[in-house]
Amino acid sequence: MNLFHDAGLTVHISQVADEKQTIINLVSAELGLAIVPQWSSRISLPDVSFVPLNVDARSTRQGLPLAAVWLRSASDPLRDAMLEVLNSHREFYSRPGTL
Repeated sequence: MNLFHDAGLTVHISQVADEKQTIINLVSAELGLAIVPQWSSRISLPDVSFVPLNVDARSTRQGLPLAAVWLRSASDPLRDAMLEVLNSHREFYSRPGTL
């Protein structure tokens, strides 16, 4: 929403979806447009175009937020491995004082 606001565009939400496949299908059904992660462009649908976003260098929005969540009581070796990767490359994934 902030990206649209920064570009001076007014947003009218017609539908809300979480799954990328659903979002892209809504675009294909001509129900609007969406901002999705770049990997979503692998989901190919007729008449749907994926256009990379260029963020103004003066913008404070240089990337989309990344979050990891899990149940506190859960013990998961894969989660721990993922967090280790994130921590070992902190300069790519976090703002100072986070993670």
